Amino acid sequence: MTRNKELENELIEIVNGVYDVDIKTKSRKRNIIDARTVFYHLLYNEGYSLTDIGRAINKNHATVINGLRLFEIILKTDVQFNTNYNVCKSHFKVAFNKTFPPGKYTETSIEDLLTEQVNKLKEEKNALKKEIKYLNSLLS
Repeated sequence: MTRNKELENELIEIVNGVYDVDIKTKSRKRNIIDARTVFYHLLYNEGYSLTDIGRAINKNHATVINGLRLFEIILKTDVQFNTNYNVCKSHFKVAFNKTFPPGKYTETSIEDLLTEQVNKLKEEKNALKKEIKYLNSLLS
């Protein structure tokens, strides 16, 4: 995909807003790294090359590769990261009318995403309780 600076700037604003950071700053703080990995992932899914993603925020393509690898690991293990990613993704898609037609989208709030995750965790908890109960019955 050819670089689209308007697309890049819109995504930078979205990610900076959700994470309350500036992803262009030179820092290795965890929240800034997390925000950058979300930025890398969303642009990569839009067909951007690794080099173009890096150029958008003055990073090397190797840094982008590392960030994309890190993204998959963090997404599976960090609930807050997952929530922030989903919020960024939703706002990004809305901004460019990729998923939702204009006027028909109601913004997904962080509260809705958290409620959904809490419900999933409650289901997992109940399943684990049943498994514990079953295992205890085997020991008896």
